[in-house]
Amino acid sequence: MGVTYTRLRNSRLLLARKALDEETLVSKPNTAFCGEKEKSMKKRILLLVVAPTAISLCAAPALALPPIGPPRALLKAGQWAADTEYSYDEMDLRSCGTCDWAYSWTLSEPGVPDRSGSDSWTDFRRFNIDNLRSHMILGSLAYGLCDNWDVHARLGVADAKATVAGGNFNGGFGVAYGFGMRGTLCETGNVTWGTAVQATWATPGSDTVTISETLTVDVDGVDQQVTAPLSGNMQLKWREVQVVIGPTWNMEALWAYGGLLLHFVNGELDWSGAYSATDEVDGTTTTFSASTRCAHDVRERSDVGGYAGLMWQVMANTNVYVEGQFTGTDWGVSFGGYWATP
Repeated sequence: MGVTYTRLRNSRLLLARKALDEETLVSKPNTAFCGEKEKSMKKRILLLVVAPTAISLCAAPALALPPIGPPRALLKAGQWAADTEYSYDEMDLRSCGTCDWAYSWTLSEPGVPDRSGSDSWTDFRRFNIDNLRSHMILGSLAYGLCDNWDVHARLGVADAKATVAGGNFNGGFGVAYGFGMRGTLCETGNVTWGTAVQATWATPGSDTVTISETLTVDVDGVDQQVTAPLSGNMQLKWREVQVVIGPTWNMEALWAYGGLLLHFVNGELDWSGAYSATDEVDGTTTTFSASTRCAHDVRERSDVGGYAGLMWQVMANTNVYVEGQFTGTDWGVSFGGYWATP
């Protein structure tokens, strides 16, 4: 019941190393990823946003798993458009960072003074974030800067469900927002080539998550292993950048589009867990408690894929669309509609 103790023959250092190596849910991280991820992501976003502005606006206004739409400008200079969209996507992510650990114990035996002890340490851990499923509902407002360049801003809500290091995370709907731009590169007959780039921030609600850890602890001078299901609040949020380039086929009222997709994810995972239990064996009562605080960076596992969609003009200046996106580990589907001023 509660805590399971196993006597060990090796030293505490060897036991701790073995416990970490054999842990199936958590493995030794790539410390370069832990330290360099934020800098790398900032560089990528900077290049994706700044590079297009170095090109002539009306010659090649480049770059835009929320919906993207056709990789080309949709509005003429001075036009406005309002958009409503829904998307569902599934992603496999990973996190890496530090975890601060602490534990304490007390032994109580009849006729003997109580004995107690405690310890704390910090280590690096990597969590797998498997099958993250998110529903996103967004409204957007777009404006045509010129005939081949338009920009848009979004606001809405998103939720998330995932398996994090074996624990179940179920975050309710929270705020989502973003911005993006679309541009036309060239037109040949009924085919238009262009690009688009957009960035989206999502902050779902937090949830109580339980993750089982095997800890090596010193109880009354004896190294022992403790299997502790730590439970506590987890917050998961992320930013994703999508970049596409490809053609759009104009078939009068119907447009078909698609192309290469680059999908970058960067975020944060924060989790605080605690566990306590009491065992009594042959009149000896053992009380044990443990706690942890983990702060991790989050990133994608695969960042290259493709996307395709259809857009249909249902009436003048009113269009609806449906599209799908995929990478090596992620996929998403979405649909929506927009209305533009004359």
